[in-house]
Amino acid sequence: MVSARAVLAGLCVVVAGAAANADESAPGTWSLAKEREGTRVMSRDIPGSEIVEVRGITRLPFPPDVVMAVLGDVDRYPEIMPPTSVTRQLRRQGLAVDYYMVLDPPVISRRDGCTHIEYSRRGPAFHVTWRPATGCPAADDDTVRMAANRGTWDIGPTADGGTSVVYQGHADPGGSLPDWMINRAVIDGCLDTLDALRAAASDARYQRCAGHLQSCLPWLGEPVAGP
Repeated sequence: MVSARAVLAGLCVVVAGAAANADESAPGTWSLAKEREGTRVMSRDIPGSEIVEVRGITRLPFPPDVVMAVLGDVDRYPEIMPPTSVTRQLRRQGLAVDYYMVLDPPVISRRDGCTHIEYSRRGPAFHVTWRPATGCPAADDDTVRMAANRGTWDIGPTADGGTSVVYQGHADPGGSLPDWMINRAVIDGCLDTLDALRAAASDARYQRCAGHLQSCLPWLGEPVAGP
């Protein structure tokens, strides 16, 4: 059980299962799956998959620039977002980037996959989407290719100067893990990922990005005016 939880924690991070559709139009009713220290994880069934879609909701006591600086620092995920062990940028064009990623959880085989990430911003708010990338290199013999990985991050300001964080996604690690185990583990894994985001955002490396995000993520560009 520990190994499955670790895999799904990583899948929440990486930012494909054709049936995955991480948006409000997908059928299914959200229900509260777990709550811990102000963080809620909702889940719902989606057509064509035995693995639930999840939504994690929390608030962080840091400005959006700081939280976005963490999420945009994919190259450092092996340090700040376990069990990610490898992130290798394949290509970047403007606000879109493709990464090859490897997760190395305990006990079970490593998982890998390629992810296409797109970033956008409006005023102090940020939106991140990810889905499978094309042209992914073949997996090694001792690595299992992830079967599904698609989702979004929504980052916005709160009235008290903090950040509202909403993660929504569908991920399937592939291999022979039973569905019931994955569905339990993905909920705990999402909680763990939001905890890791909170811990990383408290680091001075990212705290210095408050009000100076362009110096931390120069590729993000200037903010677009918005409400």
